[in-house]
Amino acid sequence: ICEHVKSVPLTHWWIAKYKADWNQLVNASQGGNEKEIQEAQRLLEEVQAAVNEASARATDAANRLREALAAEAAAKTAAEEAIQSEAAAHARKEELAAKEAELEAAQAELEAALAEVKAQGG
Repeated sequence: ICEHVKSVPLTHWWIAKYKADWNQLVNASQGGNEKEIQEAQRLLEEVQAAVNEASARATDAANRLREALAAEAAAKTAAEEAIQSEAAAHARKEELAAKEAELEAAQAELEAALAEVKAQGG
């Protein structure tokens, strides 16, 4: 058939290529369906509003996530500083304990020397 036909209407070709229902094509609205257009427009606006709201919520959630991550980093830093401070305090406590033992030893040595002096002089 294609050899004898030099031109084929585009609609015939689309119906064959996409296996479309020709009844639907023939009966499809060509305009004058203002109610359907208005309904479609209303639905489109609802969808656009929903998309805008979802986008705003996503942006808000991303901002809250950034804030939470920053707070977490600050808390980790504070925890590390507290651990370092605790280690420094522990080291200082050990240092003070060593000095106290040194002081007690010096005091004992002083008392022994004083006792020796009393024993020699007395």
